[in-house]
Amino acid sequence: MTELRAALPDVPLATIRPHDSLAEELSQVAKHVDLVLQSCEEALAFVAPGRSG
Repeated sequence: MTELRAALPDVPLATIRPHDSLAEELSQVAKHVDLVLQSCEEALAFVAPGRSG
């Protein structure tokens, strides 16, 4: 993640929240991203606003 952040310093990094059973993994990932989305649908709305049905 450090290399990705260094290569793309102005790009927001996001992840989709995993299943509840993976909460520990989310805490490890969340500290490296700018945004944690709740679903694939939310991710699509984030990258293509106004195109969601």
